[in-house]
Amino acid sequence: MLARVNARQGLLRHSVVVLLLSLPVVSNAGGLRVSPLELSVSDQRDTASFTIENLASLPTPAELSVFAWTQEQGDDVLRPTDDILLAPPIVSVPAKGKITIRLRARKLPPEGAEQTYRVYVKELPRPNLGADGTRAGTAFTTKFGIPLYASNGRVAGPELLTRLTRDARGTVLSLENAGATHLRVYGIHAHAEPFKPRDAVQPKPLHNLRRGTGRTNTLLPGTQREWVLPDSVRGAKYLQIRTDDLGQRAHDNMTRSGWLWLPLAGG
Repeated sequence: MLARVNARQGLLRHSVVVLLLSLPVVSNAGGLRVSPLELSVSDQRDTASFTIENLASLPTPAELSVFAWTQEQGDDVLRPTDDILLAPPIVSVPAKGKITIRLRARKLPPEGAEQTYRVYVKELPRPNLGADGTRAGTAFTTKFGIPLYASNGRVAGPELLTRLTRDARGTVLSLENAGATHLRVYGIHAHAEPFKPRDAVQPKPLHNLRRGTGRTNTLLPGTQREWVLPDSVRGAKYLQIRTDDLGQRAHDNMTRSGWLWLPLAGG
């Protein structure tokens, strides 16, 4: 069964392995830069805006789109939606300049719930020009996304449930967000013994486990994800889960730093 675990073990020292989860947003795509990296709308304010800055010396076209964002079996799923008004679909960002894009929520989730979306900015290809002004190929382009969270009224925070099991695959860590809002997991670290205070220099990670294709490091409400720990965690005694929960206490034993420590039985 999924269960809360007692994780107040103090600060850890020697690291056996670190399982890092990549950040979900790329902020600098080709010659473009986008800010902020997260958006929200609510019943109090149904509009939001972000800025696209062009670092290139030529005007750069970009395509804008928005998708409803859900998760199924740990994978991110994007579906077309008309809940969010985002127009025009194509913009041109002036050379060494910036533009502000505004969006509006046409539809909000039911009261007390959170709905999640991803806004995408896709840099469109434009020809590279040689010294003589002729076409010299196609410019490299990139598509990147911004999480958008819509809420209605007072929404309860995330609730993190944890489970450690062993099966034919090895040691499996399962995290479930049983709450009403998203929770971001920045990293999962395995340690051998109690460690030094947070201001001490920590050992260099020996291993990295990144999210799979089609996945972010965010647990949406009502979703669950598993991580199969590599063989190198054998001998580890603790798992450290680092999140963006800095006060909501998604787990009873989570510290205000957003850190949760799980003892590894038989490590």
